[in-house]
Amino acid sequence: MRVRTVVQARMGSTRLPGKMLIDLGGHRVLEYLCAEMARSRLCADLIVATTVDPGDDPIAECCHGLGIACLRGAVDDVLSRFVAIADDCGAAHLVRMTGDNPMLPAAIADMAVQRHLDAGADYTFTGAYYSGLAPTFPDGWDVEVLQADALRAIDAQASDPLDREHVTRLALRGGVDLELQPLEAPPAYRYPEVKLTLDEPADLELLKSHYRAIESGEVDRLELPRYISERQSQGTGP
Repeated sequence: MRVRTVVQARMGSTRLPGKMLIDLGGHRVLEYLCAEMARSRLCADLIVATTVDPGDDPIAECCHGLGIACLRGAVDDVLSRFVAIADDCGAAHLVRMTGDNPMLPAAIADMAVQRHLDAGADYTFTGAYYSGLAPTFPDGWDVEVLQADALRAIDAQASDPLDREHVTRLALRGGVDLELQPLEAPPAYRYPEVKLTLDEPADLELLKSHYRAIESGEVDRLELPRYISERQSQGTGP
C-alpha cells in the first residue's frame, strides 16, 4: 500500500519572497524539511510539487541537485498538482506538507500516517485550518494524509478557485462526503501556542535560532516545542 509524500513549495511568497531557499545556517528551508523526511519510516518516498512559473526554476534546480523528484504544475490550481502526482505514481495514499514548515519532525509525520492507516480514514490531519477545531500541535507541525481516491473526490467537486488553491479546504468545510480523522497532539507535543512555520521575516530569525539549537545538539527536534515554551515561561528565550 504505497504512501507518497508531497511537499508543496513555491518561491512567490508575498510576505517573504524566496523563503523556500533561504539558508537557516547550513541547510536551506526546503532542504531541511526534505532531509528530515528522508529519515521517516512512512514518508520517505518524497516529491516536491511546485509550479511552472519561471520564478520557481530555483526550486526545481534545488530538487535536482538534492536528487529529489519534482513535479511542476499550475500556479494557483494546487489541487491539480496533487492529483497529477496521485495519477502518475499510483500511490494509494498521499501525505501533504508544505515547505515552509522546516521544523516538522519525521516522527510526527509517521504518527499521522500510521493513525490514518490504522483508522482506514479517507483523510487524516493534524492542523485545524478550515476545520473549526482548536489546534493542538505547534503551528508548523502540519501533516495531512489522504487516500488517493479521496483526493480525486475533492478534485471532482472543487470548483471554487480557493478550494483548488487550498487543496483540502472543501473537505474540511464538509463539501465532500469523506471520513475525516482529526489527529490530536499527545500531551508531550501539545503546544499550539508555539509557532514553527515561516511566514514573515520575524519568523526567520526565530527559526534560525531553533535550527542552531537542534543542530548543536542542545535540543532534540521532537522536544523543540517544549524547549521553546519553557524558555518563554522563564523569560530566557523568544
